[in-house]
Amino acid sequence: MAGNIVDDLLLGSVEFAVEEFGSLLIVVLGHERCGAITATIDAIHSGGAAPGHIGTIVDALRPVVEPVLDQPGDPVENGVRANIAAQVAALSARSTIIAEKVHQGALRVVGARYDLDNGRASLVA
Repeated sequence: MAGNIVDDLLLGSVEFAVEEFGSLLIVVLGHERCGAITATIDAIHSGGAAPGHIGTIVDALRPVVEPVLDQPGDPVENGVRANIAAQVAALSARSTIIAEKVHQGALRVVGARYDLDNGRASLVA
């Protein structure tokens, strides 16, 4: 799913897994050189919009990506990491099912970044 955006459909699917299958771990997995983050940065810099429904992804990512554009380092990498953290937080903030299971210690929600070059994932949030 481009951008890992926690919307109602994704949230329902994750809640279903937690409730029906007793999932113990949720991993929000971002990756280097993310096209959704790049499209968002391009739209911010150009002042334009992404074509078609890609604009929905860009609009959802804009509030996460914009604040990190002036940070040192690669803007796409900064955006990827910021988005992973934002979506990890959104899962518990938007779902009482997930929040309660986390509070009970029955579920963990973590963020990780996948490195396309070496195939390794590392925890980041």
